[in-house]
Amino acid sequence: MKKLLLIFGSCLAQMSLAQIPALSHSFTNTLVSPGFSMGNNGIGLDEDRSYDAAKAAKLAAGHDFLKVTLTTTQKNALLSNGTISLWYKHEGTGQSAFGTNKPLIFWSNGGYSYSEGIMLGLNSAGRIQLLSYLGNNANNSASGQSFINFPTSGWNHIAISWTNGPSSSHRMKVYLNGVEVINVKSPFQGLPSTSSSDIFFTGFNANFPSSLYGSIDEIKVYTEQLSDAQILSLFSTELPTNCVVNIPDANFKNALLNYNTPKIDVNNDGKIQCLEAEAFQGILKLNNKNISDLTGLEAFKNLGGLQAADNNISKVDVSSLKRLNHISVTGNQLTSLNVANGNNTNFNTMLSNLNNNLTCIQVDNPNYSQASWVGTYFSIPAGASYSTNCAPAPCEVNIPDGNFKFALLNHTPTIDTNGDGKIQCTEAEAVTENLALSLKGINNMTGIEAFKNIKQLFLRDNNLTTLDLSANTALTNVDCARNQLTSINLGTNTALRNLYIQENQLTSLDVSANTGLSNLVLNDNHLTSIDVSSNTALSNLGFARNQISQINLSTNSALIILVTSDNPITSLDLSSNPQLYVIDSQNSQLSSLNLANGNNGIISDLYIQNNPNLTCVQVDNVAYSIANWTDPTSYIKDSIANYSEDCSSTLGTNNIGSKTKIEVYPNPTKGIAQLSEVADIQVFDASGRLILTKDKTKEVDLTYLKSGVYFIKTKTSEKLIKIIKD
Repeated sequence: MKKLLLIFGSCLAQMSLAQIPALSHSFTNTLVSPGFSMGNNGIGLDEDRSYDAAKAAKLAAGHDFLKVTLTTTQKNALLSNGTISLWYKHEGTGQSAFGTNKPLIFWSNGGYSYSEGIMLGLNSAGRIQLLSYLGNNANNSASGQSFINFPTSGWNHIAISWTNGPSSSHRMKVYLNGVEVINVKSPFQGLPSTSSSDIFFTGFNANFPSSLYGSIDEIKVYTEQLSDAQILSLFSTELPTNCVVNIPDANFKNALLNYNTPKIDVNNDGKIQCLEAEAFQGILKLNNKNISDLTGLEAFKNLGGLQAADNNISKVDVSSLKRLNHISVTGNQLTSLNVANGNNTNFNTMLSNLNNNLTCIQVDNPNYSQASWVGTYFSIPAGASYSTNCAPAPCEVNIPDGNFKFALLNHTPTIDTNGDGKIQCTEAEAVTENLALSLKGINNMTGIEAFKNIKQLFLRDNNLTTLDLSANTALTNVDCARNQLTSINLGTNTALRNLYIQENQLTSLDVSANTGLSNLVLNDNHLTSIDVSSNTALSNLGFARNQISQINLSTNSALIILVTSDNPITSLDLSSNPQLYVIDSQNSQLSSLNLANGNNGIISDLYIQNNPNLTCVQVDNVAYSIANWTDPTSYIKDSIANYSEDCSSTLGTNNIGSKTKIEVYPNPTKGIAQLSEVADIQVFDASGRLILTKDKTKEVDLTYLKSGVYFIKTKTSEKLIKIIKD
């Protein structure tokens, strides 16, 4: 057939049918259509040639039928010329086995009568037979039989065409899949000439108890005799797209491509087309082929049996293979086996032993399998059983803390989406944003590990003593303040950006893996040290009211807010932190504080009071600090702490206006001020900007400067002399 299609392929693309059919029905989601009706017993919808559901008609009971009722015009036209085209899938088992005079198409003069008409059906040999009836007797001169067995599975295209007349040139033809299989003289007197306007299709009724069983699709009735080429075109253009079977296991694919009894890859293209798979009807023998995955087996819809013993397969599902009645999968790694294909009563072999991890086998009827599948050709692993449903019970999250579970069941947005009063693993994994669990009285967070995809966790004001978040690797924000935590595991939380863990009982904390941290607040714990050298993205660090005596912030150049108050810390070097806005180091034991980071101008809050050992604070510019850090609510220090640009010396620099060796007068001045002795001087404005340098002078000229406060610094003294320009 593939060769035939190849030969005609180029011309078929240019060919079209002579006319639109007078009647047609594709059964897409419906059995009825204008001109079409049906019997009442067991007819239903089936999948079509492309495996789309509810797009074909299925006749399952012995007396079902489809009927086309012709108009008078259509009937009269068909008495002269006509073509009927359809697709048919024969069931071929049980009552539908081949037998004498099983009609596929029947057109008579009296509905169900044999008295005058034509019948296209299958004979006892399983071949298409055309009969013409005159007065209840077959008109043998107008009969024909094909010499090709009708396929017992899959969809096949059938067409019958005729031109009616007395001469030998008037012929009736029958086609199977585009190929002419019957060609006889047209039964001139055999076509219904009287009252009937009904054409019946397979199934029929009680007057035809030997009817065929099967599915039918794409019925088309033409009021002319189509040519051979048109019939072939009709067949080929209605073929389903020949998809390629997805076979990810290379060993499985290789076994199929090299299969020769019979050959599966009939076109030798190195692929298995869906039609090639569907054409295979025997037992597929794949023992000892080193196969791990049978994905693609589902395309072998007409498979009779499977032998796949001694491979590495973990899952076998043949439930969609309705004809299969033989399976041997011993000696694999099976954990799942589904043979519930609706045909279990016809099984002659079901071997699945030597699969120690297989505990459940899904079947049509466990009682039947248990009672009937005995003997040499039936075996299952010790301890395995039959069931109609081997699906594992849904994974349920273990949540021993009642308050935690209650909070989850009543969470907004809803977590318990199926409303069963439990949290399934799938429900937990579906939470991808926040878990809001503050103030819930939770003592134990066992179960949090199931929430693998949460990004934010709010646990404030509970009673937790330990917290393990190692399974919650998507977390970016954790707030577990005001608990009783003595330990927390954050070793795998590399996405973490914000951690608020104040008011707990921590004595140690490892944040070395949390390199993306931006906010780390650890106030009110019992920490004696904290290493933030790996947390180079930190912008906010707070560890007030702990027991920390030293800290290295040299790698934390992004720090904006630093709170170290109420710790026994003695030295704080912030020279590598040029982004600092807020510094709170009050109530500590500081004796050394270096604020000279090159950007003191952005510091908005500085709290360093109650550090009795701090006498010198190193800054960028003494004059600027003195002039600008004056707000008593934002800049607070002890009176003994003086600003200096170099605290390594012993000089302090805060007593502006005290007596120095050099005096300036008049002060205030309108322009010229005199020095009490010759000196090298520098003049700064109130912002700390150097505006004048003069060596060996007794005079300072401020005439050209604006009115305001200025500071004079001599090279022989760290003291600043404040002078006012009127």
